Amino acid sequence: ASLHLTSVAVLTLTLVDQTNRKITNDAEAIYLDGNQVPIVSIKFQSSSSWDNNLHWWSHSHHPTSTLRPENAKQAVWVEITAKVCETVRLPVSLARIYEPPSIMPHGGGTAYFIYSFEKTVVLQCSLPKS
Repeated sequence: ASLHLTSVAVLTLTLVDQTNRKITNDAEAIYLDGNQVPIVSIKFQSSSSWDNNLHWWSHSHHPTSTLRPENAKQAVWVEITAKVCETVRLPVSLARIYEPPSIMPHGGGTAYFIYSFEKTVVLQCSLPKS
């Protein structure tokens, strides 16, 4: 039997409009599986999101992680909506990175896999009249 490694999934979307201005509210990212069924909705009000980053964090064993990396691995599409902007749908591709055991006190100790998806998303938005 192989030792089951802890895994972490980190999916971050950085939102800007076509003039490179940050979008920091009234936006949502809905991750969908291959059958177009929603897995999770992430908003700026989510505890892990910050600034103009919609952030989905999941951990295989952490008690505060409401979803697990297995959920993130099912994500095939992400649909991003923001007020006064066009909806964008993008494919999700997770990069798998092995993190070797790290030495205390700075490291997390045991080895783990991190599944990561990071993307800057440019949304076409209605610009305020100047």
